[in-house]
Amino acid sequence: MINPKNWQIIILAAGKSTRMNSKKHKSLVKIQGKNLLSWCADLASKICSNEPLIVLGYDADKIISENSNLKVHWVRQEVLGGGTAATLLTGVRGLDKETKDILVLYVDDAFLYSPQNIIDLCDE
Repeated sequence: MINPKNWQIIILAAGKSTRMNSKKHKSLVKIQGKNLLSWCADLASKICSNEPLIVLGYDADKIISENSNLKVHWVRQEVLGGGTAATLLTGVRGLDKETKDILVLYVDDAFLYSPQNIIDLCDE
């Protein structure tokens, strides 16, 4: 059995959200009164004790201001448009050098999972 309490979670939220056909960034879209980034950060906090690291790109200032209550580490992607790999690289560069176990979550679907779903999946 794995121990997720020491994981470092990186939440990828740097994209433009163009596939959603929404005027809002996907992080700010609300489901049951809570935006997707809040759902994702809450999931992360239930899985491990480390504050998640959130990588932002487009609309970063707006996303931070609308989520100022979250206990997270914000990291800004310097070069926008590099895709998932560039966003993940930005996140990894923001980690402590002692970090051994990383879990990557996408902001747009985390509301679908329970902490136990994620832990069970990683355990498999």
